[in-house]
Amino acid sequence: MSKLKMRRIRGEYRPFFEALFTGKDFSKLSPDAKLAYVFVKGLSGAAGIKVWPAFLEQLAELTGMPTPRTKRAVAELVAAERLAIEASVVWVVRGLDFEPQLHTSNDNHRIWLREHLDSLPRVSMLDTFEALHPEWFGMASEGPTQGPTQGPTDSPRESLPKPKPIPNNTTLTLTQTPTNGEIVDVSSGGHKTRLVLRFLQGVTELFGEPTTPPRWDSKTTYDFAEALHAAGVPLAFAEERLYELAKTTRPSDGKPPGSLKYFTAPVVSAWESEQVHAAMRNLPVPSTKAESAEPTIPDEWAIAYARQGAADWQADCDARGIEWRVAS
Repeated sequence: MSKLKMRRIRGEYRPFFEALFTGKDFSKLSPDAKLAYVFVKGLSGAAGIKVWPAFLEQLAELTGMPTPRTKRAVAELVAAERLAIEASVVWVVRGLDFEPQLHTSNDNHRIWLREHLDSLPRVSMLDTFEALHPEWFGMASEGPTQGPTQGPTDSPRESLPKPKPIPNNTTLTLTQTPTNGEIVDVSSGGHKTRLVLRFLQGVTELFGEPTTPPRWDSKTTYDFAEALHAAGVPLAFAEERLYELAKTTRPSDGKPPGSLKYFTAPVVSAWESEQVHAAMRNLPVPSTKAESAEPTIPDEWAIAYARQGAADWQADCDARGIEWRVAS
């Protein structure tokens, strides 16, 4: 039998590092989720992302699990950020990090990956894929050309090169699009990744080119997310406020900020201001107001914000007949 025919019978050769299955996060998965993950990883190619029609039905047949059990296993993997699914595209998140046969130093490997992604439906998840693996796209690799000699650990690379700018209408989805009330979760890599991407988008718009991106698992990103979680900041609010601050704030040294922590206080302050403003909107508005009446505590908050130059508070004071301007 020829080698070509034997290869067709056997299928693609699929090696990957043992660390993919020995991390603490993997050990927490249910037996069904582990079984499903092994099949998906093994059959998703070297890039770990592919079009998989009738995914649940095919996976149920491969694993021998009933469809309801397969659905629960896949939902568990998505919640654990091991898998991401959008339309017919299935992505083994971080699967590319555990491929010993692919190296960024090899131009043919980089061309192959680019062509493979271009062949997929243009779902928004591809932007997240490229942002998590920017060293594969248009960047020269550093260091030895022979590739790694051992598998990666649970901690991603020490630093990431520049990703391409993220379009303003991109949905950055690792699991599900966050709802407005979902608080920033410091333990979620998906939440921290979304925050990093919105930070990069804003910085890129202001400075014309992306800065070296912070790692989603770095201590400064963790500290930023932890502060937002402690303040009860919703993820959707944090993303939008971080983007607005990053695209309008130029540090005194003229250089782009290299860490999300630079915006910790402004984001938390903006959320606190939003809460106070919401409380103010819910207060009853008196029909008349005695000129000699002393300002109430909420009125004093409104006056303070108005005098700091906040246009919405100034309008609120004017609408309620509260004098906030300093007499000349």
